[in-house]
Amino acid sequence: MEDGHVKKIRQMEMESGRECDEKLRRQREKMESERDESVGAEIDIARAKLREQDAKHEEEVRNMFLFHYYSIHFFFVLLIINILFLNYQPF
Repeated sequence: MEDGHVKKIRQMEMESGRECDEKLRRQREKMESERDESVGAEIDIARAKLREQDAKHEEEVRNMFLFHYYSIHFFFVLLIINILFLNYQPF
């Protein structure tokens, strides 16, 4: 009778250990899933910031190009006006 009782206790301990292992496995999977979601969200935020910085940089480059483009044209217009109307000879 006592051997049966010890055997039953061991079976219960093994079942309890399996249940505990299963709970730990589920908890670990849950934490990994949450971590993956968190990392994904951080990546999305970083990508959005990079897109915003890229758009800002593109706008700055466009403005710089337009400034230089119109500056050069303005210079040549002034030069032509001087040559045509003021008989200025630059060379």
